[in-house]
Amino acid sequence: NKNKELIESTGAKIIISDCPGCILTLKERYEKAGVKIEKEIIHTTQYFMKLINEEKIKITKSIPEEYRKITIHDPCLISRNLDDTESIRNILSNIQGLELVEPIYNKEYTHCCGWSGTAHWADRDLAIKQAQNRVNELKETGVNIFISACPLCELGLAYGLKETEKEKYNILDISEILLKVL
Repeated sequence: NKNKELIESTGAKIIISDCPGCILTLKERYEKAGVKIEKEIIHTTQYFMKLINEEKIKITKSIPEEYRKITIHDPCLISRNLDDTESIRNILSNIQGLELVEPIYNKEYTHCCGWSGTAHWADRDLAIKQAQNRVNELKETGVNIFISACPLCELGLAYGLKETEKEKYNILDISEILLKVL
């Protein structure tokens, strides 16, 4: 209830987070515990898309050459728990000159990065193996820019790269790509 009071005391109409786990907690887990937050609660990708649709964000530049070909890691919590596989793709479809190469396991069929929730604390070795498996799937696209929309996924993917690969592959948040074209 303390978090609810703090949130409601701000007067904010909307709560925006880049953490899918936080969104899920505020929207669903709190409610299951009897705490209902009477605010719109959305992920940053949904907010960015809303701003693009309202023309409050205007994509004015082409994507720099080195970022033209990318692949997406769909965060599990966004694609399966929050049922949103399109916001990130809609943002990317608005970027001139960008080519998206989908991994074989994508959208609601995405494989976990190994870092969801507290999995990496419960069994770090297993989490790293899962991260390596997911990175290998992303590498199969032939693309060296991996985009996600979850800070924990981005951290997990980084653990999935070998030390010798860290110069070759770049893991970015969707907001970082968006900033390159504003």
